[in-house]
Amino acid sequence: MIHAYINYPNPHLTIHCDAGCQSIRVSQKSDQRQFAISEDSLATVLSDFIRGDVPFAATAAVNDLWLRIDLRTREQEVGVVNVIQALLGKRYVPLRDAPVSIRCGNS
Repeated sequence: MIHAYINYPNPHLTIHCDAGCQSIRVSQKSDQRQFAISEDSLATVLSDFIRGDVPFAATAAVNDLWLRIDLRTREQEVGVVNVIQALLGKRYVPLRDAPVSIRCGNS
């Protein structure tokens, strides 16, 4: 399982491969938007992003979000992050070329 953070005002995506990473707890707000992605929910969540049902703006309510992705392999999980970035990049140019980094537990 990985956790991925997407920030819009300061465009970047950060992948955390260690569920115990301190950065995950520090970065979460009380009303943080989160999406849990599994094999069962993958199609539904991707459809939300395709339809544009996941807005971003420079306001606290919609300026970032966390993805918790639990698939069969790490490659599939990171691939989902890349697909979501591509989908968001069609609507939000700053996210299109935003850097994607792996911060912890990348083994």
